[in-house]
Amino acid sequence: MNIMGQGILFGLSISVLLGPILFLFIEASTLKGFKGGLLIASGAWLSDLMYLTASFYGYSFLFNITRHESFSLYVGVIGGVVLLLIGVSSFLNADKVLIKPETDELLVIRSDFSFFLKGFIVNTFNPFCAIFWLGAISTLMVQGEASLLQFGLFASGSVGTIIVFDLVKILAAKRILLLLSEKKVFVLHKIVGAAIFFIGLFLLYRVL
Repeated sequence: MNIMGQGILFGLSISVLLGPILFLFIEASTLKGFKGGLLIASGAWLSDLMYLTASFYGYSFLFNITRHESFSLYVGVIGGVVLLLIGVSSFLNADKVLIKPETDELLVIRSDFSFFLKGFIVNTFNPFCAIFWLGAISTLMVQGEASLLQFGLFASGSVGTIIVFDLVKILAAKRILLLLSEKKVFVLHKIVGAAIFFIGLFLLYRVL
């Protein structure tokens, strides 16, 4: 199988997992529609690309770090706490889905950036992501040091596949929300907040 094909397989394998980002897509879609989901996804994509690039250029260094038993603990604790805070905030602020969006341009920009940042932070402090991308790059190192071209093809296949699947998830979330009444969207927002909170608890349980 060629390098891009391997990247596509890795992209597929991570795209079918139901992680906290999926619930963030739903939450963001209730507040800002497709744009909200896209902002969350963009932050996660940047995080994936960051991990992928760092794994390629600092393979030996990162390999030693991720093997250290304290890596999963520190990153997992930070990620778990972040998810707990996001879950509580989402649950308590579910009534925002019933409020008309901001019209002030500065508030809109700040709100947009907060969605992007949320996707980036949640993805970055998920210890699975760092280990996954390091494992993905290790497949390129099996037969010697990979070239920059090989890395580009692998990254295009993997991240490109993730982008396509995330866009499908966002569109699906939007379609579902269009079929729901405001009251049901409010309840869904509460459920999503609770789900993110319990994912954070589970992450903390796994690393502590």
